[in-house]
Amino acid sequence: MLMLCAGRLVHIDPLAFKRKGAGAVACGGKLYVLGGESNKESCCVTWTNEGGRLVAPTSVPDTQALNKVEILDPQYGGGWQRGPSMLFKRAYPGVAAIDDLDDHPKLYVFGGENESGVLDSIECFDPEA
Repeated sequence: MLMLCAGRLVHIDPLAFKRKGAGAVACGGKLYVLGGESNKESCCVTWTNEGGRLVAPTSVPDTQALNKVEILDPQYGGGWQRGPSMLFKRAYPGVAAIDDLDDHPKLYVFGGENESGVLDSIECFDPEA
């Protein structure tokens, strides 16, 4: 993958975890990708034995929400670093970066959904901590 950085194209490694529905925000010259959802492995399908015959499950969720955070710092070769995991798994979250009064930015991740349903919680991440 290529990214335009400082007027030139640079190579960017792919994310460590395939995902869709992630939140993304730029903060302090870095790019943060938070949560999202990923395909579950097909090995997770469990068949049951009912009266001597195998029965497939009637519904198998094909995705699972993630609590993973990945950080891209273009100054260091275009590779992704693993950030601290969020407290909750979140797909399709809202994400914002806000500078407080002492120019110390913080990331806020809010809402989204996971296997439990729609979320109303908010998490705060301090990139400089």
